Parts: sequence; structure tokens; C-alpha cells
Amino acid sequence: MKRVKEKAVVVKRKVKSLMRRFVRKLAAISDGHVMSLYAICPEGIMTKAGNPLVLNEGQKQILESYYDFCNIADELECETVLMGGDMLHGQNPKERGLGLMATDLDTQIDAGVALYSRICKGRKSVWVQGSEYHISTPGHNTEKNICDRIGKLPETETIWAGAVVNMDLDGRIINFSHGGSGAFIYRETAMAREIMFSKVAWANNKLPKIDMFIHGHWHWFSYLHEYDVHFLQLPGWTSFEPCPIFIKNYVRFQPDIGGAIILMDDEGRIQVWHFLYPVPRITYIQNKVLKDGVMSI
Repeated sequence: MKRVKEKAVVVKRKVKSLMRRFVRKLAAISDGHVMSLYAICPEGIMTKAGNPLVLNEGQKQILESYYDFCNIADELECETVLMGGDMLHGQNPKERGLGLMATDLDTQIDAGVALYSRICKGRKSVWVQGSEYHISTPGHNTEKNICDRIGKLPETETIWAGAVVNMDLDGRIINFSHGGSGAFIYRETAMAREIMFSKVAWANNKLPKIDMFIHGHWHWFSYLHEYDVHFLQLPGWTSFEPCPIFIKNYVRFQPDIGGAIILMDDEGRIQVWHFLYPVPRITYIQNKVLKDGVMSI
């Protein structure tokens, strides 16, 4: 039987250019974990003894991605930056400083100022504190030190908001905090739960109507837009760190790297653009970095 060759059906689609006027533009980053061997770090940092800190190839890749995101924030003329906490890695006391470039917190603060000045200088930035473990020193907040020092730069304003803040963005309320580990595996469950209970609190006149949640902490990007609320889960700037809490769920805890731009148009509608970058596989075996994170045997 002779087969009849079917003709491909070509559907002509009309391309239409759409125009929207964005009146507010915010950049948002979180979880830099500066001074971890597996995370972002600026170049040119010296220890107190005068020794230079050398970045591995994976860190250089993350740094290049960060500068690309900073350039995007410049091009879009973002007027405000949201800093989501865990911007330094701290002293990692549970593992006696394992996996750190330097345990000295003053060196970490210097590195944080050098790195985050790039995106904060000339803008307003709002900072929330990260987890107590990475802050490291009770009664002394290293992230606030960075916030205060950057705030002294010309034409730069920094706001230290503490653990959580509700921000009014032209009539839309944004809840901003570092976040936590309420749902270790199925994280979308925690996002939906927070949305639901916020509506209960609003109905009982305990909180204002929250239009958007922005959190960090999980080193993972997700964006949920329901009928009347947005939920933005920010990625971080660190590759996978082989510490016990992550190794227990090795495949689940592979991270995302990048940041987000939050836009509001002239009708008050919110839109999120995410910018995600390749994640380097930084793996140390006997003080050597393995190519692509794989060991030959």
C-alpha cells in the first residue's frame, strides 16, 4: 500500500508588540554566603596578615554571574534593592570553620562591603537579617555592619529592617524577611500555607492585606502568583555545599543561582522577572577542586 506523505500544516501567527509602563523597579538578591568556598566572593580581599584570598574557578563563575545581574539592574534603572539575608557565611562553628576561606568576621565584613556596594551604591536598599547561625556572634550583627558601611557611600541610602518588614510599594504591601525551613522537602506547601494564614490574619484585622511575600533562605527559585497575592522565593549565590544537613537530601538541595527584578506598572500590577545562572560544581577532595565535581578512580 502506497503511503501518502502528509503536508505539514503551517499556522501563521501574528506577532504583536505590547507596551507597558513600569513605574517601580526593584532588584532582589539573597543568600550570598560570602567567604564560603562554595559561594560568591569578591576578588582582591586580603586577610589581616596580608595574605590574598584566591577564588576557585567556580567562585569566579558565580562572581561573573552576579556582575551580569548588577548590569541588568542598571539597565532597567532599578531604584531600590532588597537584600534578603545570609549575605555572609559566618564562622560555621558546628564544623569548626570547615569550608571557609576565612573565619575572621572583620575580613568577611570587608568582603561583603566590597561585593554588595556594586549593586547598592547610588540606590536605596532594604536589608533584613539572615539566620542567627550565619550571623555567628550573639549581640553583634555582621550584616548590619555591612548595611551601615554601604549607607555611607555617596548618594546611597540603606535601611536596616531587622527580622521582618511590611513595605508599602505605592499601595501594595510587600512582606519581606529571610524566611525559614517550615517545609524541608515540599517547599511549595510552606508557601501556600503562609498565603492562607496571612488571609486569616487579615480577616481578623491583625495584619494588613499582604499583596506579595519575598523570602530567601532555601537557595532556590520559585514564583507563585495566585488570584490576589504573589510569592517570590529568591535563589542564592552559592553552589551545593557538602554539609551534613544538605547531604541527607543531596538531590533535593541542589541550588539555584541568581536574582529577581520586581516590576510594578502604572495600574499597580506586579510582575517578576527572574535571572538564573549556571551552577558550578565545586567539589574538594584532599584540598583539590575536582573538574565538574566528578572524581576519576
